[in-house]
Amino acid sequence: MLEALLRGADLAFKNAFDLELAKSLYEQCTQKSNGYNERARDAFFALEEIALIRSDYDGALRTLATVADHLEKRNRPEDLDVRKRIDFERARLAYYRSDFDTALAQLGAISEDAESEQSNDAIALKGFIEDNRDALGVSLKIFVKAEQAALGREYPTAISALQSIRESAPNAPITDDAILRESELLVKTGKPQDAIRILENMQTKMTTSPLVDRAGFKIAEITETELKQPQAAQKLYEEFLERHSKSSLVAEARKRARRLRGDAF
Repeated sequence: MLEALLRGADLAFKNAFDLELAKSLYEQCTQKSNGYNERARDAFFALEEIALIRSDYDGALRTLATVADHLEKRNRPEDLDVRKRIDFERARLAYYRSDFDTALAQLGAISEDAESEQSNDAIALKGFIEDNRDALGVSLKIFVKAEQAALGREYPTAISALQSIRESAPNAPITDDAILRESELLVKTGKPQDAIRILENMQTKMTTSPLVDRAGFKIAEITETELKQPQAAQKLYEEFLERHSKSSLVAEARKRARRLRGDAF
């Protein structure tokens, strides 16, 4: 029964994106679990995500508190990873509320825990906040709003917000991230040529950006997977290898270029 409920809820959430139906099914799953188990855990975290998508931050925090209460009553050592996940989700909620000081304080503790499954995500988010906080945090707040819209699959709203960063703060560090994220959403909305255009512009005008290699790789990837132009993609991967020989993406680019060229492995 619980398995069927959870499967139905996942289909409603992840496939149909029917948040109301998914919420109802996840809630039934938690109610019929008679306490805490793995299926209830998955349902609780899904309910937290739905609350986040709806900007119901207090509701999301209450859901996390409910999970924490269940773990407190169980008091089992095998629940440590779930406790750490709760800590990360609380920091993530602070980020989405643009409460960056709280988010940084919470992420700091998580990022220093090498045994936490969330440590890498915490390090990445902490670094992103630290690198992109200007005097007022305006661009970062706009970026967060774009991410919030993207969570709700409101892609035009998200793209518009990211575009405003690109146009109003062309020299800000966060603009690099905004362009890469905008390109991903343009692909999602069936506009791969527009995605390539802004990435090419990034390569031309932002040559010193630490993310310029990712722009080059994405152009080749979009050409391969979205435009279905293997010969053009192969050439782009080879150009990438010439321009960005020290990039962490070199191995993947070389593999893709060889595959498209028809080399035997």
